[in-house]
Amino acid sequence: MSGQLAGQPIYILRGSSERTKGREAQNKNIMAAKAVAAVTTASIIESKLT
Repeated sequence: MSGQLAGQPIYILRGSSERTKGREAQNKNIMAAKAVAAVTTASIIESKLT
């Protein structure tokens, strides 16, 4: 039974959640990627300074 879910993502969302599609979803993903890149860059720079 547990082998059936191997590798499959599980999403837990609120009942009021809505799906974002198209250009809006693309823009949100780009903004999220930029935020992750900024944190990662800052972390790498900080680790090189110490």
